[in-house]
Amino acid sequence: MKREVRSKSVGTKVSEAELRVLESRAERAGLTLSEWVRDVLLGSSVEQGTLAAERLILAEVLAMRTILLNFMLKVGEGTAIPEESSKKLIEWADANKMKRRSKSWPRTRRGRNGCRRRRRSRRCRSSR
Repeated sequence: MKREVRSKSVGTKVSEAELRVLESRAERAGLTLSEWVRDVLLGSSVEQGTLAAERLILAEVLAMRTILLNFMLKVGEGTAIPEESSKKLIEWADANKMKRRSKSWPRTRRGRNGCRRRRRSRRCRSSR
């Protein structure tokens, strides 16, 4: 199935502050700014909201996993876990959770026939 080429564009001007807000929202959704704007403009379905929630939950689980594994390794070694180290680890996990989630969650799109497909995928599995 040939992918439809996007050759048209829609533009608008925003302030620096507005651009930062848009970029922040796109990052939280795990999308590029272009993908996020396109989804919003085309009236993303409730399902997209569900995907965003699932992505956020995955990010939180990955952060907690990082913290837990690091603590378990220290406990297994019989090493004390200083409070400052704990705080730094928690801050690092919080700061990096969305980046880690992005690497472990494949980006998916809906094809014309409504089935999910990964980026750059030519055909949807259900259509084979």
